[in-house]
Amino acid sequence: MLLLIITLFAQTALAQKEVPYFGKINWINGFAKEISGENITYFSAFPDYATSALLTRATDGKKTIEWETAKIPQNSKGDYVYFSWVAAHSTATSSGNRNFDLYVNDQKLLTFTTLPGNKTPDWISKAEDGSALVFQQTKRDGANDAHGLAFLRLPASKVKPGQAIRIKVIGQAQNSNDWYMTFKFSFEEKVDINPMPFLLKNGKQPIVLTALHFGKDEQLKVKVNNSESYAFVIKDGVNNFDIPVNAVKKDDSVRILAVSAGKTLVNKFIAVKPVVYRELNFIHHSHTDIGYSHLQPEVLKIHLKNIDDALAMIEKTKDYPVEAKFKWNIESLWAVENYLKQASPTQKEKFVKAVKEGSICLSALYANILTGLSQPEEMFHYTDYAAQLRKEFGFEINSAMISDIPGFAWSTVTALSKGGVKYFSSGPNFMGEDHPYLGDRAGYFVKAWGDKPVWWTSPSGEEKVLFWTGAKGYSSWHGTAIGGVFDRGPKKIAAYLQELTAKNYPYETVQWRYNIVADNGPIDTGVSDFVKQWNEKYASPKIVLNTTEKLFETFEKRYGAQIPTVKGDISPYWEDGAVSTASEEGKNRTNSLHLQQLTTLYSMLNAKQYNAQQFYEAWTNIIMFHEHTWGAHNSITEPDVPFVTEQWRIKKQFMLDGDAQINNLEENLLQPLTDSKSKKIAVFNTSSWKRTGPVVLSGTIAGRSVKDAAGNKKPLQKLSNGNYVFMADVPALGTATYEISNDAPSSSASQFTVAENSISNGKIGFTWDKINGSITGLKTENNFNYVGGFSNQGLNSYWYVPGMNPQEAVSNGKVQVKVMENGPVLTKVSIISDAPGANKLERTLSLFAGSDALLIENILDKKSVRSKEAVHFGYPFDAALTETTIDAGYGTMRYLKDQLPGSNMDYLYGRRWLDVSKADKGIQWMLLEMPLIEPGNMIDERQTMPPKHKEWKKEGQPTSTWFSYVMNNYWHTNYKADQEGAVHFKYALRPHNMVNDVEMEKAAAEFTQPLIAVPVKKEQTLPATLFELSNPKIVVTSITPNADGTYVVRLFNPEQAVQQTQFVWKSLQPKSFIEMKSGENRSATTKVNMAAMGVSEFLLIK
Repeated sequence: MLLLIITLFAQTALAQKEVPYFGKINWINGFAKEISGENITYFSAFPDYATSALLTRATDGKKTIEWETAKIPQNSKGDYVYFSWVAAHSTATSSGNRNFDLYVNDQKLLTFTTLPGNKTPDWISKAEDGSALVFQQTKRDGANDAHGLAFLRLPASKVKPGQAIRIKVIGQAQNSNDWYMTFKFSFEEKVDINPMPFLLKNGKQPIVLTALHFGKDEQLKVKVNNSESYAFVIKDGVNNFDIPVNAVKKDDSVRILAVSAGKTLVNKFIAVKPVVYRELNFIHHSHTDIGYSHLQPEVLKIHLKNIDDALAMIEKTKDYPVEAKFKWNIESLWAVENYLKQASPTQKEKFVKAVKEGSICLSALYANILTGLSQPEEMFHYTDYAAQLRKEFGFEINSAMISDIPGFAWSTVTALSKGGVKYFSSGPNFMGEDHPYLGDRAGYFVKAWGDKPVWWTSPSGEEKVLFWTGAKGYSSWHGTAIGGVFDRGPKKIAAYLQELTAKNYPYETVQWRYNIVADNGPIDTGVSDFVKQWNEKYASPKIVLNTTEKLFETFEKRYGAQIPTVKGDISPYWEDGAVSTASEEGKNRTNSLHLQQLTTLYSMLNAKQYNAQQFYEAWTNIIMFHEHTWGAHNSITEPDVPFVTEQWRIKKQFMLDGDAQINNLEENLLQPLTDSKSKKIAVFNTSSWKRTGPVVLSGTIAGRSVKDAAGNKKPLQKLSNGNYVFMADVPALGTATYEISNDAPSSSASQFTVAENSISNGKIGFTWDKINGSITGLKTENNFNYVGGFSNQGLNSYWYVPGMNPQEAVSNGKVQVKVMENGPVLTKVSIISDAPGANKLERTLSLFAGSDALLIENILDKKSVRSKEAVHFGYPFDAALTETTIDAGYGTMRYLKDQLPGSNMDYLYGRRWLDVSKADKGIQWMLLEMPLIEPGNMIDERQTMPPKHKEWKKEGQPTSTWFSYVMNNYWHTNYKADQEGAVHFKYALRPHNMVNDVEMEKAAAEFTQPLIAVPVKKEQTLPATLFELSNPKIVVTSITPNADGTYVVRLFNPEQAVQQTQFVWKSLQPKSFIEMKSGENRSATTKVNMAAMGVSEFLLIK
């Protein structure tokens, strides 16, 4: 954008002004030069000019800002000297009276007090010597805080002509974030000439002349190309005038002559560019942070009120032009579910009508979710409530919105598409064009995807969504008050249009998220009038208040064929905050896996007992813990204030409630079968293949062996904690029973070899370092050592970073080793040491008889540390193993090759596993509680990107060295400042020959979803296998019973090639099944084709 600024004059003493409390005064520029203090970019009383401020808060009494004024004129006369500057203070957001001490030349002059609730827009604070400070409010920001001018009166005896004074303000120690700002702006009279990229209805283009004037009214005369003349009156403050010129078809210029008070202010040729027609679609919504800005119950009240306010505006604007009719987009169905619970019949009727008529658009997602944290099956429950709304009200919900979050897991496409979503709008965090990454901790996501709509396809290629990220994120209108678009809109719109043209944006249609004030903001009751008046004045750009669904639908019709198609992962950036609460996050992830198992277990044992509402509530709690709002905005700076601690208590409760619900669901299912004194053990396999795996029994059941149905006696090993363990063989989707016996097992020979620092079970063996405890050797029959090295340590090495620099990482002290279990079923070694950042570290390494995997459990007793820190476990594999495949969640992702531009290269999510390999061998590293993995090195959080940001990696390199990223407190907001107590991290290492996708999927399922066993009543009959699949390369991921006796079965093909399979019915005998994507009803014996990495769903009809 061409912006011509002509400075008229910048003088020390300005014209006379009428000021509250002081009357008419002559004043001096009160800000000339910054000395010290925190800087912030913020709204002001002169929003286009005063944009940066010095900020102090009433926190600890140490937050100081200081600046220098202009020099006092030599000819200064009178008893007092007056200074003025642009100032602001919190009031609507203040929680009480706040005191600030003001110093002049290091001498305390007075204390001024700001009041909450805008009680005194104009106020004065006096000193005994006649000094005084006046604040005159002229504007409010989006949060209704006060902005205006400060005037300081000093006795002439306290100043010296020809010299400046130094002013300092310190917030008193009131343990509050309430604030005061002095803006770094000196009053200078100027004229800005700005050719606007608009087209008037009369076919002309406007040039906007802005005059910044201080003093009495003056006349401004303007002549265009020495012919057309205009006259304006410029008043004290900011003055804007439109000068229409003939529209141009190519780059051209016009001559502008501006004269005031006999002075020529402008006499120049101004470049004018052709207008590119655009249609700006405002997607009006309120970003749903469930917490952060307010306590969660208050957030809910805000969004319920927004719905009612939106309904009122829809009614008010029903006769407006269609583009200006009020539209409201609800980005979180959490708000809708709670609204409908409390709505009156009349409210509900209005709401349903508004949705069906397209005035309110519902995002299909329950909340703004961190997709990289979710377990694979969990993602399919993101849209459960949308399905309920479709069924109950007949809504068409085919679009989804996510705000704030930069980056999304690849299988989000699969889950959204299966949930009926075709359109996916992303409005990431946006901090302005001067931010090096455009958004907070957003890496390259916004730069890579802003204003670049694409068809994003799933790992299988069978599903796709129209994915469109707004380049201005969701928050570019933050700070705009209700109705503030009239003031701020034209220049913001002009700037964005210029950006679109500069980057050759190829479409007329533009998506622009419109979210005013701040997170959890209100509706804008003025925006419909703004759009109406705008479109009456301008032919371009046309502004449309729109919904996500309608915008995307229209965009697809216009441009569908030319929209590019992409396939891959957009590795997300914000999941690392979750490891600030590692214990809770780990529990939530294991709960997700267990709930998935229980769904199938109900189908196996008692489908009629399945309670869909209880399962829905449990899934909702799991999803809500993965919702992106972890805590308060001041969670790091003020971690102990009630506002912060209460938000975390409520957040954590989602996990706790989900945990309790899952335990109840399991107890309700299994308790009728259970007899705690019985020696009959039932073992349930919720997988679709025969499994052999460990079963751990309570120590109340004693014996030497277990006897299977064929009479074979297997070893029953007593463990050091008093429990027992044996290896069970269980058919697919079925049950095996064992009898506890005091007889000796058929074979008691141990397969284990235990040496000083090594263990082998005959299939796999490992060694550990006797000093640091890391795994230095891991071999199978081929004798290849899968272990590499990092900083003289092997696998499962402990690394603590005290600060932000990974080069300063330190490891544990000398270890103490103890063999805890020694065959014949399990051999286990415990490696204990001290560990920096913790009270103790215990690492246990376990092998089961006949197993091909080494099991690892790390128990870290964490100390509470609030200085920046991180914890990692190192996994350097052999240097030859650089082909890396990662579990994308019902699909696999090749590191680097399947990562799309803008992906996070500092860390990735691993879902349940990562595999490194070369042609004929590899090793699968399985993860349970913590999914985050770092390639090559630990994350570097040093703020080396100016002005003070972490520098994100733009590219990655093939590597065989990986780290499990398990703890940090690196965020400056939202997440926890510290964590403490014992936290468990479980892993498994499974060497293999050639990469086999099915084996990896099955091994991961067996590791993360173990066999379920209970002692059952002796006479209890147990169901047989439900069914099998003819092709062992296809797996069942879940079986869900319905109230009408039908079942929903989800199948997954882990292979890289199309597979065909057939249901082999056993105890379950459906008459037919419906392929849910196509709706086709097929014979129960029909073969089905599964795309490579494809997910298919079938409704079994009994």
